[in-house]
Amino acid sequence: MKQELLSQGYSIINDPECGKNPIHFISSVLRTREQYGNTIQKSFRGDKSFQRALKEAFETFLNVNENPARYLSKYVDLYMKGKIAIDRDERRTFSNRKTHHLDRVIEIFRYLRDRDIFENLYVLLSLSLSLHLDSHTFIIYRYKTTLAKRLLSGRSNSDSEERGMITRLKTECGYQFASKMEGMWKDIKSISRQVNQRYEAWMRRNHSEDESDNVKINIYVLTTGFWPTTSSKISADPTILPDSVVSACEHFHKFYSTHFTGRRLVWNKAMGQAVLYYRMDNKKQKELIVSTYQMCVLMLFNDEGT
Repeated sequence: MKQELLSQGYSIINDPECGKNPIHFISSVLRTREQYGNTIQKSFRGDKSFQRALKEAFETFLNVNENPARYLSKYVDLYMKGKIAIDRDERRTFSNRKTHHLDRVIEIFRYLRDRDIFENLYVLLSLSLSLHLDSHTFIIYRYKTTLAKRLLSGRSNSDSEERGMITRLKTECGYQFASKMEGMWKDIKSISRQVNQRYEAWMRRNHSEDESDNVKINIYVLTTGFWPTTSSKISADPTILPDSVVSACEHFHKFYSTHFTGRRLVWNKAMGQAVLYYRMDNKKQKELIVSTYQMCVLMLFNDEGT
């Protein structure tokens, strides 16, 4: 059985179609794992020697290079965004089908020898960074980055599934492995929400609406060390923000320094985004969702003579 599985596994690895499409690759691996797993349970009553052969075969071909870990992290990212449909058989068989599907993904994750690589892969995709790292470090970084991007952009399809995936990883690999991801989750879903609520109340008490120049900001207060950024790059960012945005940021800085003494705020412009509203030739108002840098360029067109 092991040789047959290896042959099928390497055919997936070498399939040009699988090499181009992470969804096709991981779906093929999941189907193969399900097929042989069911055969062992039904025909051989879960014989341990067959289970060991299955485990050894998957561990061998899934660790031939870093691509399986890269594809798995991308697959999870797309699934969390709601871009991967669950097949009909699984939908009919399991009432809690999404939970079951994540359990199947974790089964594949168990075969990866370098768990740290997967964690980083999950985070790297989120910030679209391109780094030259050894395979072990690369996978850890990738996983955290995809999570970071979904949290910051609000593109997760389900909060419960995101939390469930972090819990599964913590159970599978230990607290230390998932501690930074839990910290990222807490920053967005708990701490930042509370801070923004207090800031809005503070603004209503202390400032008129005219003072903000119609600029409303939503701040994510991120803990240094949890997120895949470097403080040196943040501090060296020379981007000049529009005056109206600077004014809004100064209001928040005053609020934060008053309520949270002993902490230092560093603005990370690269991780921000903006929603701009515009109207041309008296037509219907349009909405643009852009990065901080795109916002800086577009808002120059508000100046007279441009």
